[in-house]
Amino acid sequence: MSLRSKSSLPLLSLFATLSLALAPQAQAAPRPGQIALTFDDLPGIMLSDNSNDIARFNRQLVTGLKRHRVPATGFIVAGKLEDLDQRRMRRALSLWVHAGFTLGNHTYSHESPSRVPVDDYDADILKGQTLLCSLTHCPPRKPLWFRHPYLETGSTPGDVNKVNQFLADHRYRVAPITLVSQDWVFSESYDDALTRHDAAEASHIRQSYLTYTGTMVAWYRASAQSVFGRDIPLVALLHASRLNADTIGDLVAIYRRAGLRTVPLAKAMRDPAYQTPDTYAGAKGMDWINRWSLQLGRPLAPGYVDPPEDITAIYRKIDSD
Repeated sequence: MSLRSKSSLPLLSLFATLSLALAPQAQAAPRPGQIALTFDDLPGIMLSDNSNDIARFNRQLVTGLKRHRVPATGFIVAGKLEDLDQRRMRRALSLWVHAGFTLGNHTYSHESPSRVPVDDYDADILKGQTLLCSLTHCPPRKPLWFRHPYLETGSTPGDVNKVNQFLADHRYRVAPITLVSQDWVFSESYDDALTRHDAAEASHIRQSYLTYTGTMVAWYRASAQSVFGRDIPLVALLHASRLNADTIGDLVAIYRRAGLRTVPLAKAMRDPAYQTPDTYAGAKGMDWINRWSLQLGRPLAPGYVDPPEDITAIYRKIDSD
């Protein structure tokens, strides 16, 4: 099983065409807000199946989060351990637990109900739960966090309802996403540059990623304003990767310059916006700002942009190899 990111590009560009709202007025200082950081695909995404490197960037990432006093939630793909040193990977995952961070289930094999039968998807969730509970003990009566691979929740309303019922029956709470910076595109390109010992290219990718992240923070906040008429706490989709380990301090600085205070996922989701019904069903996944935009018939903010073409071209080439 490859450790490459299995995330597919969200349909942001398509739904950004719905954006008819006027750009928000410039303000003298950033509005105060909140952001929860979540990390998918633990123990990590990387071009090579190198247990030493993956253990190293997990330690670096956890240390950086603690240093900056940032709460975090990580979502485990248990099947990733098949091709790795399982003892080392369990120790790496235990670092998250010992640091006081929350771990959730991202299925065993990173499949989705749009690609496999719902019964198989449900079984894959339970298979992934075995590793999760061996690490966290899954205290009885305490809700468990779940993140859908590819943000795909079901191709039809019937499939969506079946999966939701299964999750509820097994005390799972879905962790939505309301900020996507497509970090996996940059991460694979960054790994490739480091593998080729191209320090200049790696530095360029890193800076492009940080710039793009700042752009997406502004766009998602503006879109939340357009959809809800106010700021909402954002839930950021990130991945456990060498790029995010190397830039965690820079990322936190970007959020804080925007006036965003980092909070636990559970606190962010206490905002009433996260009680908005999610009625979307479709083969392709999308983030929840887009879902709510469609559900409520309210436009997204103008100005969405894709990652830089030079980075995307590298990613597509790597992903097709």
